[in-house]
Amino acid sequence: MHLPSRQSYLLPVGIPLQNGGTLYYSNVPVSAIAEHNGKPLILGYGNPGDEATIYAGSSLCTEEIKSADQLFNWDGVYVLLTTEERAARSRVFETPSGPVSLVSDSYLTIDRGMDGKEINIDLQTRPGTNPFSLLAADKVASVSIDGKAVKTSVERRTGLMSFSLTTPSLKLPNVPIENVRVKGDGEAPVPDSWTVLQTAGDTLAPLESQGDYTGGYTVYSGNFATPKEGLLKLDYYDNDWHSVLVDGKSIPGLTGSSEEDISKDKLPAGKHTIEIIYENEGWPNGGFMEEHKGLKSISFAPDGQIETIDNWKHSPAASPYPTSAPPEASSAFNDARWAKTTVGHGNQPFIRENEGWWFRTNVDLSEAAIRQNATLNFKAVDDNALVYVNGNPAMDHKGYDTPFTIPLAQYGKPGDNVIAVYVQNLGGGGGIWMPVVLKWGTSSRLSADLRFHHSLGGRLADWQSATSDDSQWKSAKRWDVVQSSDGITWYRGGFTLPARPGWVIPWRLHVESTGSGQIWINGKLLGRFFSDGPQKDFYLPDGWLNIKGMNSIVFVLRPGGDGSKAPSIKDAYVAPYDEYVAQKHMMEITLK
Repeated sequence: MHLPSRQSYLLPVGIPLQNGGTLYYSNVPVSAIAEHNGKPLILGYGNPGDEATIYAGSSLCTEEIKSADQLFNWDGVYVLLTTEERAARSRVFETPSGPVSLVSDSYLTIDRGMDGKEINIDLQTRPGTNPFSLLAADKVASVSIDGKAVKTSVERRTGLMSFSLTTPSLKLPNVPIENVRVKGDGEAPVPDSWTVLQTAGDTLAPLESQGDYTGGYTVYSGNFATPKEGLLKLDYYDNDWHSVLVDGKSIPGLTGSSEEDISKDKLPAGKHTIEIIYENEGWPNGGFMEEHKGLKSISFAPDGQIETIDNWKHSPAASPYPTSAPPEASSAFNDARWAKTTVGHGNQPFIRENEGWWFRTNVDLSEAAIRQNATLNFKAVDDNALVYVNGNPAMDHKGYDTPFTIPLAQYGKPGDNVIAVYVQNLGGGGGIWMPVVLKWGTSSRLSADLRFHHSLGGRLADWQSATSDDSQWKSAKRWDVVQSSDGITWYRGGFTLPARPGWVIPWRLHVESTGSGQIWINGKLLGRFFSDGPQKDFYLPDGWLNIKGMNSIVFVLRPGGDGSKAPSIKDAYVAPYDEYVAQKHMMEITLK
């Protein structure tokens, strides 16, 4: 037998059968064991082309599974072979005359019980021809669907009854989202209740230590003072997304998903206000449940003592993992034709599995930087990295998620230095996916008077509610209405679903955006989405929808990546899952 990757089969061994006998062995799964014409019935399934071998009673028989149902009589034991999809939709109905088995492509089959000699069944069938197989034909007088008699045929040799039902196609247009209005989260009322952020030694206390265990957004607010002009550095416990406003303005370099952010612009000396919107994105598969969350520290460094190195050139490696000094690592190597890229914002999409890739950049070091122990700090490289400084090997690092440091005071020189990194990707995404930071001298922790509250201001103002008043919000004629690139944007709208009696229509929401965010349907949180996908369609639970009225929809959108692009929804609409639309029917099986 063939077992597909990441699948398991539960196979029967030594199962007693009705009316005596034993199912000793089967190399295909069995969905039911019932009775047909007074003898045991085994319903086995697989994919068309699979070879089914079943040892039951006193016979060992082998047959090929086909797309159509097949019924065999092997030495007093009936075996019905079908596809996996049809087996999953098979039903056995217990009647006073014995079991009656129904196999079909029906999307849903519900037993509504018996009325005299009639078995009442609710069906949902998908567009196209739906073949049915009925076992126990000796007990069946007739079959009707929606009150109309159905033409049936019975295979004389096995007694397998067959009939079919044709379901028409249903074409539905996309449902637009109307009356869209937009508002920035910063316009929400300031919450009355805040929690003072405590310290834990020389760092700020993680959120969970102050009772904030939930995912979602946390807003920090407060003030601090800088002794002189310099750069601001913010450290976080985890690489969750965050947006930072200092003195009410966005500071380049402080918005993104890094554990360490450094402002690209100098901050003047004096007192400052700060607001941080932090999104706790949870714990990924394989992550540590005890991992801390939130803002860790605020530090200050004079200009030039700390810098993010994010502009690099790259090229695929022509040879495997280097064992000697490769030409790409040399200071004299000409990389003028290499493509430019930025690093530190996630895996590089151009790197495929089991590939090697070169990255190069230039770092200018002053004599003071050399004297004060300049270092180049890699937060993480996926999977392994060989680092060269001016052609000399400086580090052979293994591991995709651990930081490492290059002592430039040892390997570098005053003036221009060439940094070359060979990245080995063993599988999945790869690249210099976390920031690279140049440091020298010392930075000092800043004392900050901070407080925080869980959830966005709009969430606390109940903007996600279906009944929230948005009459004063800005009307959006197009989806691509934008707010500040560092802000949170709320969109509210509504949609009305078309009524189609007699049909079951599963609905999906399609979203394309330049930002990531949350979706609320009729006041209920549907889920989280990311602008880089790959998911763009989201199932809308039937129980959440108003089929005969207006449905409210709310998007809470934040910038993707480093915040350089303002968040906007490029397109959003509601549409049916065409392949799962089903028509409702009532089937009646009348027994003799």
